[in-house]
Amino acid sequence: MSREELIAKIEELNEKYGDNYNLIAIRSQDVEFPKAESEFDYFSKTWDYENDCESEEELDGACATLINTDDLEIDYLEKHFKTGGYTGGCNHVAVLGSSRYGHTYGNDPSEVILKYATVLEVIR
Repeated sequence: MSREELIAKIEELNEKYGDNYNLIAIRSQDVEFPKAESEFDYFSKTWDYENDCESEEELDGACATLINTDDLEIDYLEKHFKTGGYTGGCNHVAVLGSSRYGHTYGNDPSEVILKYATVLEVIR
């Protein structure tokens, strides 16, 4: 997917789902997502920077990258669509929608914590 195609896809997703969800984001992970239009009842875990791994402490929602067309965010979204996640290697990518932020914010650029998310589209 070219950068222009990605921008067009982002605009399409915002137009398609923006009236029903305040937050539209993309998430990559190693396990399959539930089918589209189903609840995504998942709680991400905090990152243990000292040991460079996931901790056991749960956040109050699912981590995802907010979808918008700012240049920095496009760079991160390209990684999700092309390689599966910030660092690559995730086999499953989906678009999530929510109207509520979690009480915490992510540490990566445009990372949000979505409460009560819905799987809008499974990309792969």
